[in-house]
Amino acid sequence: MKKSFLLAFSLLATLALSAQSLDSLEHYVGCYSLDLKNMIQLRDGSVLANCQLYSFDEENLAYVIDYGNRFLKINQGIPAVLDSAFIEDHDMNNYLVERNPFDNDNIYARAVRDLDNLKTDLCIQFFDDQLVFQEGKEVWVPLLNDTVFGSMADSYLLDSQGDIVLRLRVKTRREHHFFRIGIDGAVKAHSIYSYDDIPAGYRLADRDLVVFNEDPLEYAYYREGSHQVLQIAVLDSQLNLQEDLVPSTSGDNVDYQFGVADQVRSLDNASFLVASQFHSKDYIQIKTGVRVTKYDKSNCQPLKTVYFISAHSTIPNGLWGQAYPIDIQVANNGDVYFAYHSDFDALLGQVVVVRMDHDLNVIWQRYCLDEGDMRLGSVLKILEDETIAVGGVVFGLSHNNIIVRPPNYYFLFLDNNGVGVGEHADLLRPYTFYPNPVNETLSIHYSPDVKLDCVEIFDLQGKKVVSQRNNLESIRTAELPSGVYSIRVTLEGGQSYTDKIVKQ
Repeated sequence: MKKSFLLAFSLLATLALSAQSLDSLEHYVGCYSLDLKNMIQLRDGSVLANCQLYSFDEENLAYVIDYGNRFLKINQGIPAVLDSAFIEDHDMNNYLVERNPFDNDNIYARAVRDLDNLKTDLCIQFFDDQLVFQEGKEVWVPLLNDTVFGSMADSYLLDSQGDIVLRLRVKTRREHHFFRIGIDGAVKAHSIYSYDDIPAGYRLADRDLVVFNEDPLEYAYYREGSHQVLQIAVLDSQLNLQEDLVPSTSGDNVDYQFGVADQVRSLDNASFLVASQFHSKDYIQIKTGVRVTKYDKSNCQPLKTVYFISAHSTIPNGLWGQAYPIDIQVANNGDVYFAYHSDFDALLGQVVVVRMDHDLNVIWQRYCLDEGDMRLGSVLKILEDETIAVGGVVFGLSHNNIIVRPPNYYFLFLDNNGVGVGEHADLLRPYTFYPNPVNETLSIHYSPDVKLDCVEIFDLQGKKVVSQRNNLESIRTAELPSGVYSIRVTLEGGQSYTDKIVKQ
């Protein structure tokens, strides 16, 4: 049966952004928050997004209250939430949601901690595309006895053989437990490694278990060894530890920063990808951002690195923006899709989606432009119809980090040419501009697949005050009086976009 909130929801649409309002949940979840975990495409073409709802105890903010997992069925053409379901579990764990490769339904799997009896089981449930759970088809698999794993310390994947691979971290025993389990409940492999064999590390991301090779089948668990070292434990199909890889961090005068949302993905049998934060070693002219590096699997040496500078990367007063990887995925043709979000002073968030070829040459780059809100990316997914889906959480913060607009979901859908699906073309841009507010110079960075024709700035009365057709990477604004202006960017071919800027 379908479990659902008995509460009214309203549907918000702002700047072509579909969002499920949570205002009506405030009395239920108190100081609530969201975490979008995953997205899959259902067989009817809609997209299922699964989200975790939790809050912090108002008296003890270190104590997290988990309310459960909310499933949203989303129409991607005209953004709308078609249906929803809520699974109440009060157990702050990660979980797996994937299509069932052996039947016409879907899988929801999670490790269940029994604190009273000190045991952990894997619960596998099945639900159809109408979000109706099938009673009597649950599968329970005993995992641990005499102990339980740590909260939010597990990770999952569904491999190409249709098996669930999961990792549990038992802090009291300082152990990692890896399992490979069929969706029928058959345990096919189980390995235990101490923290000395596979260090626990520290990561804010929970997708730290991936398929590393298909033939032969291998898995990789990656984690931060130290703040500037990433370690990758490679396991075979029976979960035997094969090797421990440490990708080289030599770069062009930059420090790579691991532990915050870094991503590892296999590109092919000979190479793999790493996405992580970086900052320059030049502390006078600080630059920050994210990088994607293609590594040789045989020696962990970099083959190519692409750097993406964060918005507001260099700020004279010492404040600078940061960027965080959202996810990285490899398409069937070998192209690489990468998403990251970039922010400034924890107030403004910009989501960026990039398409690169197999050699990391950038094909196109699309920016999600918005005013005033913080966007946190969570998931990037290549859907079966080759639509690129990005989802996460958006909320408003004041300058003293108080939430002034409650968190909502956001979803972006693009085709493989970087064109927004449905209404999303109004939100995406093939360029970005910064800083905003601006003082003397407005910088414009644009995608390699487009050419700019001119940039114009208008005052509030519609008078054109700036018109520039050359050197369009830098727009002089020093002579403009302080105030609000409109900037119009016109591409070769005639398409134009208009946005607001503030002159200090």
